Amino acid sequence: MNSNMEPHSQSDPQLFHLESDDELVSSGLLPRKQELHQKFIETLQNVLPHLGKDESKIVSALIILALKLEGIIGKDISEKDSKLIEILKEMIIQNEEKKDSAIKIAERLMKANNKKP
Repeated sequence: MNSNMEPHSQSDPQLFHLESDDELVSSGLLPRKQELHQKFIETLQNVLPHLGKDESKIVSALIILALKLEGIIGKDISEKDSKLIEILKEMIIQNEEKKDSAIKIAERLMKANNKKP
């Protein structure tokens, strides 16, 4: 194998390895389990193009998806779940560092998605 080549398969391109970015990992906004991470990436790539540049919607999507994948909220979002999502969203939006990390995740996924054939 060529030493310059990354050992990634076609279905696992290096563009999607957000966990290699220490800043994003330390933000706590990425799922920790590898299989959940991949599903998180794939789902966001399908959802983000529909959200535009609305930071509030992007942060909400990240939160909802992470909570669903972790099994914290179910298929149907209850009133209690909605309150949890709103509290988490406000905490992220009000923390410039966390908000920037969330937007950076979305921007990287959108760029990677735009490079797909």
